[in-house]
Amino acid sequence: MLAQTTPGERAPVLVVLGSWLRSLRLARQLRLLDVARPGISPPTLHRWELGCTPAPDLVGEVLASYGVADEEIEWMISQIPSRSRGKRSCPVFTDWGGTCAQARFTAVQRLATDAVEFGSVLLPTSVRTREYAAAVAAPGRTSARTPEQHRVVLVDEAVLYRPVAGPSVMYRQLSHLLTLLDSEHPHPDMRGGVRVRVVPEDAPPRPFQDAGPIVWMTALETGLLCRPGTAPSYLAAEAQCTDVVESLLDAARTLGREPSRAAVARAQTHQLSVLRQLPAPAVETASGGAQP
Repeated sequence: MLAQTTPGERAPVLVVLGSWLRSLRLARQLRLLDVARPGISPPTLHRWELGCTPAPDLVGEVLASYGVADEEIEWMISQIPSRSRGKRSCPVFTDWGGTCAQARFTAVQRLATDAVEFGSVLLPTSVRTREYAAAVAAPGRTSARTPEQHRVVLVDEAVLYRPVAGPSVMYRQLSHLLTLLDSEHPHPDMRGGVRVRVVPEDAPPRPFQDAGPIVWMTALETGLLCRPGTAPSYLAAEAQCTDVVESLLDAARTLGREPSRAAVARAQTHQLSVLRQLPAPAVETASGGAQP
């Protein structure tokens, strides 16, 4: 079951830094003991990865040992709140840190125990096929999910019809969504995989639908409302709009699998009707050589 929002236990920047530190270490297949050095014990490293405030100069040494560029290190160090300011003194963090900003966002996603994504214009990245991603010039599916994670992807029904790619690409993208829906575990609290839910076009508007593409995550016991992009932003509970978060979580809990599957199937039927109006080669391409 999705957790309710509670006051953040850690400043967002510390959640991002801790998640990134862990991701960098695991990507190099290193133990805490392998990274430890004079003045930086394994327990200290572990606390930093859990979102505790690090010593800027020492955490800079660790990041340098992982091969992080100097400008990225300087950026993250400049964002670390001082211990005297309190753990919730910086409830908002916008990551303008350059090329590593997306890697840090992915690290937080991977560490999250619960996540709800909402796509208002495009499908969220975690459910895109590579063809769809190429058509919108953005990354496709990532490995940001873990077997222990509870993830729900919310999509406005209009997105299923938006012609961001050709009908054959959309047909296969919708087939992928149907596969996700059909492979979903029947128990709502089961972790792993992803649950796709469609927000009906004729339903009363909900506050989160006006917030644009957003992701709500629980990472390091901190509820974060995030805006993905080249410079992701992270808001702790006290900086979040309560109506947006509550309506987002309510939709993730209450929208059903069968109505969502029916909505995707209708959109796929629409794409098929478009394909049948095209020359035969285009129809054949949609399903790899045979008419779908």
